[in-house]
Amino acid sequence: MQSLANNIHSGNGMKADGGKRQWCLMPWHELGEVADVLTDGAKKYSPDNWKKVTPKSRYESALMRHITSYFEGDKKDSEDGRSHLAHAICNILFLMWFDNNKETEFEKREKNKRNNVKNIGACRRPYSK
Repeated sequence: MQSLANNIHSGNGMKADGGKRQWCLMPWHELGEVADVLTDGAKKYSPDNWKKVTPKSRYESALMRHITSYFEGDKKDSEDGRSHLAHAICNILFLMWFDNNKETEFEKREKNKRNNVKNIGACRRPYSK
């Protein structure tokens, strides 16, 4: 049972929504910019095509390219004119999705290769799990 301290009072009523997600805190305009990047990608490739791109390290690289461009003073992507930060957020969301969902068969094979082969000369992550 929730305590009264977690309840929100408004007008004459009370709603027990303390401790729940406060979606009203989201910056909707900026989230719209992220949705625009996703929409562009769906038009260019296909809806949810990003789920099929492997390995997920490609999104790690894309994330760093967009963040680096932003910190170097380039606010907009030269390819589509959209915010580098909106692109970076998309890449973060993709990585979160991959982390929250089961590995693809490709990811499993790649992990096995990394575990079985010490130095294959491929692009390596600066960290290991």
